[in-house]
Amino acid sequence: MRAQKGTPLPPNIYPSGGVHDAYERCLEFEKAVDDIPLADLRKRLREARLLGYMIREAPTDKGRATIAKEILECAGELESSNLANSYINHIFLNFRAAKASIHTSSPTFSQPLFDNDQDILKWLLEDAPKSHSSTKAQALFRDGYRCTLIGHYDQVSVDTIQSFTDKNHEMWSAIERFAGDMITQDFKGKDVNCLDNVLTLESNKNNLFDELKIWFEEVRGPDCNIYPHQYRIGSANPFTQLMDVSPIINLNTPDKDNLPLPNPRYLRIHAACARVAYLSGVGKYIDDILAGIERRLAPALDGFDADVLSLASLLSDKIHVTP
Repeated sequence: MRAQKGTPLPPNIYPSGGVHDAYERCLEFEKAVDDIPLADLRKRLREARLLGYMIREAPTDKGRATIAKEILECAGELESSNLANSYINHIFLNFRAAKASIHTSSPTFSQPLFDNDQDILKWLLEDAPKSHSSTKAQALFRDGYRCTLIGHYDQVSVDTIQSFTDKNHEMWSAIERFAGDMITQDFKGKDVNCLDNVLTLESNKNNLFDELKIWFEEVRGPDCNIYPHQYRIGSANPFTQLMDVSPIINLNTPDKDNLPLPNPRYLRIHAACARVAYLSGVGKYIDDILAGIERRLAPALDGFDADVLSLASLLSDKIHVTP
């Protein structure tokens, strides 16, 4: 699909002001390729489109204004290039590298046998050990032990947004600027285990979600009001990734107070990041980086089933983008 390698920026739709001027600069940055060597053309287009689509896809006006301000503060094309590559490194490349450290498995503690769902729920809420594993168990119960996208019982995983740590401080700082939302406060300490930070997905869909290749788009009515917890699934390649997914996904819970649904704020931010990666071509670019690492390391693996994203995380200083 065309967008996998980047889609040209649409015309400027913003009224006069900082956002308009910043987006206009992105359009000019994208078009100013006459003196760019052919070998650097894709890089220039990727950088310009990344900044432009970050303006268009920012989930809040505050985030859009922040990105616009940073673009306008750039003195020339080199600084614009540096800004784009900073976001590629701190959000999109780190998002993929961080996948290796996200726990996506079934609960590991032993659950007693019960005769009915009410007894299971009571145990999960009152007696189960308070831990990441118990939160996963609650999520599985809430979601009926099925993937929320395709309804399968088997091979389900529980995905959790990575916790805030010093190691990924720059990643979350960049996401907060883009999102205009101080989400790191939600991810400190025990709050990372909050149930509204957990989603049940079949293993393949789990990987696609982590890799920013599928995302949840909120459903709006004719009056543009959002239907709570109703989503369409966006995809970088809908013909192969969404063939088994329903057109509309309704997230439900048997107990909205004790078993809250995934937080729409988190899904909204994830979707915005995923759309920017897809439309700008950065997602395809990172796929190519990781595929190159896998090819170079393949002779040394000698048949071992190694996760290339784990290796990319360990070698992140070697694969960061440089202007």
